[in-house]
Amino acid sequence: MLAGRLFGLATDILREYDEFHVIQHLNEAIAISSQRTGAQAQQYSENARKLRTWAQDVIARGHLASYPIDIQKTLAESKYAMGLPSNIAKVILAGFPDDINKAISSAELRLYLDLATTTKAELSSTNVVAKAFKIDRINIPPNEVSFDLIIPRRLFDSRAQLYIEILEKFVRIMTYIEELATGTRRSPTLVYTSTSDPVTGLAVVYAAGWAFLRFYKLALEVADKQLSLLKTIREFRASSLGPVPEIEERTNSIVENALSDAVDAAVSSVPPKVEGERLNEIKIALTKDAKAVVKYVADGARVAITLESLSNIQEVFKDIPNVSREKVDEVLNTTSLLEQRVEQSLILLGQPEPSLITMERTKTS
Repeated sequence: MLAGRLFGLATDILREYDEFHVIQHLNEAIAISSQRTGAQAQQYSENARKLRTWAQDVIARGHLASYPIDIQKTLAESKYAMGLPSNIAKVILAGFPDDINKAISSAELRLYLDLATTTKAELSSTNVVAKAFKIDRINIPPNEVSFDLIIPRRLFDSRAQLYIEILEKFVRIMTYIEELATGTRRSPTLVYTSTSDPVTGLAVVYAAGWAFLRFYKLALEVADKQLSLLKTIREFRASSLGPVPEIEERTNSIVENALSDAVDAAVSSVPPKVEGERLNEIKIALTKDAKAVVKYVADGARVAITLESLSNIQEVFKDIPNVSREKVDEVLNTTSLLEQRVEQSLILLGQPEPSLITMERTKTS
């Protein structure tokens, strides 16, 4: 992970610790759990309700859950996973039911207090070190939204030319979409590159960012449809029902039509600043490159709004007509579910399958 992003991640977690007063509420929870006998027990119900209300607020308003999937995996696999504010809140929510006899013990809560205290202290140390080395958070150009483009190494088998070819398809689509949104031909801004499975940060203007986010969601829908068809064909072949020529013959047209609809929907998601012949040229070019991108997405390539832009998401899309925070959250949530479905399909299929739609490849020497 980029050092600047690690610094930003630690800062975000510490901010939630302070915003939600996690340590303070854990101490209150320990006191309530310890006072469950005699006259003090009469206050349990009200105190437990207040703790549950606090926990629900942390879970609802904490923004770590909206991080890109690769960062969420990093957090989940780290030693700090159970010390995250949202996970502490889930323990509190489950640990203080209405029945006083089923409440979590103060001894167990002290373990979580120790965990939270250690997590906060170590992350604070990380920030001290980052500042000492003058490591800053990743900065996104003004009025632009950045995306992580994650290309698994298995897609290009460590061959630089093939990696460039894959990257170029995504960059061209972002360029076309930016022209649609602004009327100006401009390549996206390169923000950073990193890690063994290459992650490239690319930024575009706000309006183009919304259209590209919509395009990626629609590409996932086409990939999901494509993989579902593959599973159906495989299941028929493995059964005693015989061949499935009709499904196989219609597969290309089904996916082609879904892809065409996806491009139309992405183009219409922002008022185009180009028209006439150029608008038609862009749609044709988008459709051509989208064929390749859908294959890459089906095979594991991923796009995500970076956590740096997520922290500013309200500002990013506020001036785009008919785009509310709720609509953005809906697209992000649907995208996450589609990514999970595509991942599950890949697991069931056993390996990435060749694309069902024909894609033009750049010839390499």
